[in-house]
Amino acid sequence: PRKMVLHPKTRNLYILEGDQNVPSEPDREKIISNISDKTQDPEYKKLEPSFVGYPRMTGLWASCLRIVDPLKLETLERFEMENNEAVFGILITEFTCYPGKQCLVIGSAFNVKLQPKSSTSNFITIYELSEDGRQLSLIHKTAVEDIPMVFAAFDGKLLAGIGKTLRLYDLGKRRLLKKCENKHFNSTINQISVEELRIFV
Repeated sequence: PRKMVLHPKTRNLYILEGDQNVPSEPDREKIISNISDKTQDPEYKKLEPSFVGYPRMTGLWASCLRIVDPLKLETLERFEMENNEAVFGILITEFTCYPGKQCLVIGSAFNVKLQPKSSTSNFITIYELSEDGRQLSLIHKTAVEDIPMVFAAFDGKLLAGIGKTLRLYDLGKRRLLKKCENKHFNSTINQISVEELRIFV
């Protein structure tokens, strides 16, 4: 687990999970099937990952979003990311221009390398949550120039830490709308706190 947020109504947990140098689930299944065929051991497919571990492959990421009922300790839903997408930031918020709707915000990047830090593309994805919080409806996906690591709600809008940039967004029909930004930070933003109209980074 990397980060988690609590749904304000259902009290379910939304957990971002990610592991570096591990293939995504569809790729893992192919690799395990190939190993089973080469070793002529059909029982290999049935082994639990907790027993044999996951296949390791440099440069790949396995990531997912898990929705958990913390009282029953039960996984309600699990959404696997594909195409080497790694997830970093998460927030549940409500936009002033979209009243009465809970939105899930996820920051992700593709083909991420940590040393030196790089990625081929980065996105902030907005989903509308269903009443029970178990279904996600994609609103839109906005490309950004660096990895969106952290989010915070501010005055009915979205604050995003994108690399070394702090940016304020509002919800548009086809993408997030940039309202203002501050690029005068010396290092990557990894935490944002809001106290009334004050922002602490």
